[in-house]
Amino acid sequence: MPAPGYEIGRKNKERVRQYFQEHLCATNRECAAALGMSEMAVGRHVAAIRSEWTTENADGRDRLRKPARNRHVAVA
Repeated sequence: MPAPGYEIGRKNKERVRQYFQEHLCATNRECAAALGMSEMAVGRHVAAIRSEWTTENADGRDRLRKPARNRHVAVA
């Protein structure tokens, strides 16, 4: 049987996921304020959600997908 807080954490993670699906440009601070959670808790849930994103290597093993870096291009 999971710990008592497990179900609360699972529900909060889903609330965070839903919030960011509906508010694509929102910050963790905005999400925390809207959901009545701390920024730290939102950050933990975001990290957990990101860890679910995997991609397959050429050798068939899964690895975490790294977010694209911002590339600044100088315009001449």
